[in-house]
Amino acid sequence: IILMNSTCYGPVFPLRELFSRMDTTTCDFWGITQYYEDEIYPAHLNSCFLSFRKALTASRCFWDFFENIDCLQTVGQVTDRYEARLTRYFTKRGYSYATYVTIRDHRWKQGIGYFQPLACSAAPWLVKKYRLPFCKVKALDAGRFVTQNLFRALAEAGSPYPQRLIVEHQRRVTPLSWPKAPPGTLEIIDPSTELPAPRL
Repeated sequence: IILMNSTCYGPVFPLRELFSRMDTTTCDFWGITQYYEDEIYPAHLNSCFLSFRKALTASRCFWDFFENIDCLQTVGQVTDRYEARLTRYFTKRGYSYATYVTIRDHRWKQGIGYFQPLACSAAPWLVKKYRLPFCKVKALDAGRFVTQNLFRALAEAGSPYPQRLIVEHQRRVTPLSWPKAPPGTLEIIDPSTELPAPRL
């Protein structure tokens, strides 16, 4: 069973690269990236893409977890109650997990960034180093330089994904205080004046 949400662009690289590597990885469930433990959250797989294997999906605890999910109002509530707890919930019951990208040893390298989640703060580096198959929409919230670097990384890594889809989406959904400029030049003028983008 694969769960994926709508917070990413992609796949920016062929999914066969992702699955060929993970098919040889011993685990019961896996994700593309993970959040490393800090003072706020325990270590956990990021929920944008999760894959569960039969040993886990055939268990009662798997269905107990998902059948008891409530409809919550905010992303923060969902993260606190479910995303941040899912990994530990299953590992405490004897199941193992893995990640496509394992970068704990790289966190302090210059240019990668420390801020969590690394799938956002280090998106251009992950694309170039690991051919990250999905790019978080939130990665472009960091402004002009991350945006420019992400477009450059996609091009240099040979991604076949049409960058115009990212540009068109950003122009449609970014706050009105962001200029709708050419690719790679979105930046916040005044965060205090941000307004929701109009529905098109």
